[in-house]
Amino acid sequence: MSVEKEQLLKDIEKALGYAAEELKLISKMSPNERIIQESQLQCALYSYFRNTKKFKVHAEAGYIPAEECNKDNRQKSCDLVLMPQKGKKTWVEIKIATHSKDRNNRTILHNKPKKIPNQWNTDVTKLREKAPDQADKMFILLGLFDKDPEQSKNKLLNYVDDFHSTNKVFCHKSFSMTWRNINKIYGKFWVWRWEK
Repeated sequence: MSVEKEQLLKDIEKALGYAAEELKLISKMSPNERIIQESQLQCALYSYFRNTKKFKVHAEAGYIPAEECNKDNRQKSCDLVLMPQKGKKTWVEIKIATHSKDRNNRTILHNKPKKIPNQWNTDVTKLREKAPDQADKMFILLGLFDKDPEQSKNKLLNYVDDFHSTNKVFCHKSFSMTWRNINKIYGKFWVWRWEK
């Protein structure tokens, strides 16, 4: 693995640690949202990469040039595009998935196991087919649980284990916070990568 690629993975890992801290801060603001929004995670990652001054960052980057869009072909966008000072662009799609073991927490942490693989595959297919061939492509997943995912198993974790396993590059240690009426929510990040 090249030095640039190793550094990118280190930067992604630091960005995920920063995002976890940002999400904990939001959780202390008595949020009205049912659960953390993908846009909140996107903003945290954007902020980290923009403030390092090592990257130019483009949120909601169009996959195809605007002139190629028409009524029937609406623009599809990528959550983040990272452009380091050296090296190639990395296109990043972000998803959040939740799982609850305690029935009382299901109003906040929905269990929708049948929808999960399709949603992830839709983003990964878009990323792999629409992002430029020469670019790196990453899929970042934040899983939210009412039990520590490092201490228990559930359907969501089974899907994570089986999802493009040869492209999974790392997972970030779990973190915890309170959210609304659940005393403790555990978060964990996973990262997949496709490169030329």
